[in-house]
Amino acid sequence: MIEVNIDTYVNVAEADEYVGKYYLDTDEKSAAWLALTEAQKEAALRKSAMAIDSVMYPGRKKDSEQEMEFPRCYKNGYYFPLSWYETYTKEGGAWHCMAEVPEKIKHAQVEEALEMACPSGDSTDYEVFNGTLRSFSIGNLSENYEAGYGGSINTVKMCLRSKRAQRWMGRYAGGGFDVN
Repeated sequence: MIEVNIDTYVNVAEADEYVGKYYLDTDEKSAAWLALTEAQKEAALRKSAMAIDSVMYPGRKKDSEQEMEFPRCYKNGYYFPLSWYETYTKEGGAWHCMAEVPEKIKHAQVEEALEMACPSGDSTDYEVFNGTLRSFSIGNLSENYEAGYGGSINTVKMCLRSKRAQRWMGRYAGGGFDVN
């Protein structure tokens, strides 16, 4: 059984509610999700949470003992609205910490799980991004693939298949933050 804040950001009931709220019953992704067993849904949510947490995000975990990457803290001037954060002074500066895991992160996890349940063109794009053919030779048959590009935003693209999840998680992976 999956546990919120241990190996997932959302439970199966929350994922089911999200799918019911944002997808028509006739949508392929909705049908694929509904066809999964409880155990399969848990596995997809666990795997999508692992994909989200495999990105290196700026700042630090809110609590060094927490299992998941979110909620997070950012030092001094970070680019999110301060209304999203609890603010306190510690370790030589003002830290702005997320009060809880933002809804968009939970939504991104469900979208990534849906992409696993019903692969779309996003998965094809993911494969292309993570394995661009650089060269091909016929003599002694050789193929060389380019590695994915560096950078936080591109790391999101390397880890997540769903375009919607990539867009939502990209805001947390990079941007203007204090480097002093």
